[in-house]
Amino acid sequence: MKKLLIKIAGLIIIVAALNTVINHLFYNKKLPYYWGNINTLDKRNFIVKNHTKFNTLFIGSSKLHYQLNPVLFDSIVNSVDTGKDKIRSYNFGVDGMMPPESLYIYKSLLEKDSLSFKTAIIELNFLPAIETKNMFTWRRYYWLNKDTYHEYTSSLLASKYSFPLKVWNLSLLDVLAIQKLYNIGKFNEYVEFKKDEFLPDTSKEATLLGFKPLHHPKSFSAQEIQKMQDVKSASIIADDNYNKWSDESENKTYAAYLNQIVVLSQKKGIRVIFLLPTQWNVKQYRELFPILDNIPERDKILVFNYKDHQPLFDPQNLFDNSHVDSAGARIYTGYVARGFMKIRYKH
Repeated sequence: MKKLLIKIAGLIIIVAALNTVINHLFYNKKLPYYWGNINTLDKRNFIVKNHTKFNTLFIGSSKLHYQLNPVLFDSIVNSVDTGKDKIRSYNFGVDGMMPPESLYIYKSLLEKDSLSFKTAIIELNFLPAIETKNMFTWRRYYWLNKDTYHEYTSSLLASKYSFPLKVWNLSLLDVLAIQKLYNIGKFNEYVEFKKDEFLPDTSKEATLLGFKPLHHPKSFSAQEIQKMQDVKSASIIADDNYNKWSDESENKTYAAYLNQIVVLSQKKGIRVIFLLPTQWNVKQYRELFPILDNIPERDKILVFNYKDHQPLFDPQNLFDNSHVDSAGARIYTGYVARGFMKIRYKH
């Protein structure tokens, strides 16, 4: 039995060493930082080729992708701020791109692609719980490295999530880390990535600078209407409890993580502004409010509360419970543009 265990341990060590060598000599050199997300690949390639055309970058999830129209944003801001440099913005919103993936991509644009902008408007979200859906796909782990692993685990442990949820998410994260370390399915993913990399760019979003409007659905199910009401209720509850929740203990680990992003940006001459959109539930607001409260007023735009943004919660302007339609996008863009103009002179 002892000899068997020694053989098993030796085999594990050999496999680990072999995979470390393969990662270092092949995948880490052949696969670029954005390899796990075709939408990120398209937008990254576009912004790298055209970065001199833009001085403002929006980056975040589908709440930016489908809701923030850069052409309209620029038009509103430039029509009023005639004495300032003209704003030329690009929407780097990608479906499902939440921290730490979104912050990993942003850092890589600055450090690996050497891009720089005058302003970066970063969507402020908390680390989401890991979904088991599509668990064993490259999208779930391509952004994992020792830094993002540390930031996610440390921030999660310092969060207000329940203990069972923390254990569950840490377990899933470890599975993803092992999957990446041992190259499970990675050769096939590498082949698929190379196929995508050389496909012609047929995206119509290029003319909309990364923005994709959503058309209003013909009708909503009773379940979807209830979800919309839940998002609205969460916003109202959060707004009513803003002062109380802001005084609660801050997730210092996650706050420090965000501060690293700010410091890196400042070294590049970039001003960071955090944009808080509506959240799915009160738990997200409660995690973010203590951090948000410590961000200077000149460095944040808030578009989450029902009281000041009622049209964004009206089903007539919604595509689903999480996104506005094309009409709502015009309203949302207007709110963000006015928020930007309000703080632009405070820097």
